[in-house]
Amino acid sequence: MIYDDIIAVIVSFNGHKKTDMTVRALLGKVGHIHIVDNGSDLKSLEVLRALEANQGVSVTYLKNNRGIGHALNLGLTYAKDGGFTWILTMDQDSLIDHDMVQAFCRAIQTHPDLACLSPTVIIHGEHKRDRRDGPISYAITSGNLVRMDVFERIGGYNEEMFIDALDFDFCLRARQAGWQVWQVGNAFLYHELGDTHTVPRPFSQFYTLHSPTRRYYMYRNFLYLAKAHARNFPLFIIKSAIAHFLLLITILLFEKERGSSLSAIFQGVEDFFHNRMGAKPEPVDKGR
Repeated sequence: MIYDDIIAVIVSFNGHKKTDMTVRALLGKVGHIHIVDNGSDLKSLEVLRALEANQGVSVTYLKNNRGIGHALNLGLTYAKDGGFTWILTMDQDSLIDHDMVQAFCRAIQTHPDLACLSPTVIIHGEHKRDRRDGPISYAITSGNLVRMDVFERIGGYNEEMFIDALDFDFCLRARQAGWQVWQVGNAFLYHELGDTHTVPRPFSQFYTLHSPTRRYYMYRNFLYLAKAHARNFPLFIIKSAIAHFLLLITILLFEKERGSSLSAIFQGVEDFFHNRMGAKPEPVDKGR
């Protein structure tokens, strides 16, 4: 494996300078960088056009937000057409460590059968510390290095989920097909997860501060995961259900905008039972 075999696919949406930082950390570390923009504002588009001036950077511009799954699948098509063997999927709010890609390559040289690799994720400035190499239940989308033949066998990302839990769904499908999700302990990714918050320490391990819209997708798509994967991965679904329950309790106890969050969660649950997927429905303007 050489670095030229890897394409980084970044999904951007109103990322402004965050996207710039993500791309510049990747320059020279991979064979190509392809950004799929989900209809960003003018300020972000200026950043993307400036990034295109760099050799080895390209951008697909979408007119509106089609969701993370759709953007990633466009990136996969670009990667396949370009003949790349490996795809490194990235969020716009993540930075790779200077040695992350090299650590992945060393792991693959040691274990040539690896096909889905995850870094050690450092969230909100946590202390950088190696973890043990080995199989894990899932990898988040950002920093996930996947061999192209995995996608060719199990398909791409579920576009109907729009955002949230697409990475869980992808990893569970990959595991069901016989691949391991492998964490490389000394490969580091610096990642922002939600907004900063002041929830007490006992609750902080499973709490993230997100918008009500994101809460909608979190709970609706968890129910989809349970329906699709409970038979093959019951322990994963049980653990996830407990985490969602504890998150709900924490929202009730500590979140200032709990009313908006609870309303969005209720709508997400209701839409799941009415088989409504895709983008969250826009509220009806009763004044029209």
